[in-house]
Parts: sequence; structure tokens; C-alpha cells
Amino acid sequence: HVERQPNLRLEDADARAVLRELTNALAHCHERGVAHMDVKPENIMITHADAGGGRGVLKLLDYGSTSLFEPRGDGFVEDRGGTEAYMGPERLDGGSLLEADSAAFDGDGRVRGAAADAYSLG
Repeated sequence: HVERQPNLRLEDADARAVLRELTNALAHCHERGVAHMDVKPENIMITHADAGGGRGVLKLLDYGSTSLFEPRGDGFVEDRGGTEAYMGPERLDGGSLLEADSAAFDGDGRVRGAAADAYSLG
């Protein structure tokens, strides 16, 4: 059962813990050559805390825009979409907002997947 709680606010320590868990989840994906490409609040779920007082568990959802890359390669992936409000400038307008020699965009419609995910974190 998923329950929306739009006015729920986290304490600073809890917010840091959530960000740390999210960063670890993305690092886990990137180490395996998976770029999420649509990191946004709607794709993050935290389960309810257990009855013993333990914290809930962070879940990263919606891998529909995922792109695969060779972890030891150049890290570039095909840009398969996502949510514009959370995209870096290299993903908007085909990269024309960046210099041609940008390290994040190869000029051929490909972006660095891990960098794109990191930008979406804020």
C-alpha cells in the first residue's frame, strides 16, 4: 500500500540519510553500468518504518528511461528521455546549450549517464 504524504517534512538528519541512501543506490547502479536517467522525487519511495522503530527503506523506482553503459568505458549513454524539469542542460535541446567540447555531451545525442543522474539529485 503506497500512501502519498505531500506535507510530510523530514528532519535534517533524516533528509541527509535519505540523500546518502539515494546516492548509494545510484552508485550501485553506475558500478553495474546502469544509468537511471529519470531521478526525481516521484521516483523515490521510502517504506514505512517497522514497528520496532527502525527507519523505512529507500526504493528507487521507474527504470523506464534507463540506459546501459560499459562501467570501465567512457560512460556515454543514449539519451532515452526522462523528465525535463530534472535534466541537466546537456540533455535539453540536444546539447546546443553547451560548448561543442563539453565533457558531458558528445555532440551525437549521447550524454554521460552517471553525470546526468548526479545532476538530477540537485
